[in-house]
Amino acid sequence: TTTTGAHHPPTTTTTGAHHPPTTTTTGAHHPPTTTTTGAHHPPTTTTTGAHHPPTTTTTGAHHPTTTTTAAPLRTSTTAAPKPAPAVAKIVNSASELTGAIAPGEILTITGSSLAQSSLGFQLGANNLLVTKLGDTAVTFDAIAAPLIAVSAGQITAIVPYEIDGRATVSLIVHNKGQSSAPINLSVVATAPGIFLSKTIGTSNLAILNTDQSVNSQASPAASSITFFATGEGILRPPVPTGSVATSSPTGFPKPVAGVSLAIAGNPAPVVYAGQGTGLFSGILQIVATIPVGTPSGPQPVVLTIGNSDSSLETVTLFIA
Repeated sequence: TTTTGAHHPPTTTTTGAHHPPTTTTTGAHHPPTTTTTGAHHPPTTTTTGAHHPPTTTTTGAHHPTTTTTAAPLRTSTTAAPKPAPAVAKIVNSASELTGAIAPGEILTITGSSLAQSSLGFQLGANNLLVTKLGDTAVTFDAIAAPLIAVSAGQITAIVPYEIDGRATVSLIVHNKGQSSAPINLSVVATAPGIFLSKTIGTSNLAILNTDQSVNSQASPAASSITFFATGEGILRPPVPTGSVATSSPTGFPKPVAGVSLAIAGNPAPVVYAGQGTGLFSGILQIVATIPVGTPSGPQPVVLTIGNSDSSLETVTLFIA
């Protein structure tokens, strides 16, 4: 059957047995033209032109072929590279002040992309703090620093004792194959800072009264205090960076530099200044007696180690 012109029914021609009909339509607004050759084959579809349904052609055995004039666009997605670690600030972990650093000092490094996840300290087989947590490491002139804790925004690390005697060092944070821009830091023998209320590792560091209560306005000191600091510099006898202090027959290592304390502007006798059981290297334990005649109430405290002091840090001791 052949139909020419508009508004006429289509002409259908059928050849061979068991085949659907071949339909040819000419003119606008007519149904599709379908041609079928061979038996039992799925159709091949070709779509052309506007306002017409597809034309289907079937040829060959068991091999469908489809051609479409307009193919959808393909989209490819490439993952953006992760940013390199960036250091924003480096401070003494106790005083939270910036400045020159000392061997053995505990530092807090803040920034972005510093670590893949939050991790606490780990001890290696030699009972030293490890120098890599997850994918994060910190180096001072390529010397790896023991790490106490890491997270995406903050790292707590110990300055290696090995930098002693250098004028400056370059600090770099490494995270999963990427490195921060180097930060140049001046090195001094000591850089004391007093811990007011902070946890380092498993140690809760604060100013304690004689009965071991935390000093406060409600719980003032009467006779003596124990407190903790960092930035004391080299110890004698020397200890490995990142070690955990244990008692020995000769006592704990003590700072090479002299240690003194002032309370309310008056010299306070220092009974003890050295490492303490279970404390990481870089944490100094100090026991001092409150000077006779010290006024009651809040009084300033200044710690001096060697040629440096903590006067830029505001430390208040409550006296009974």
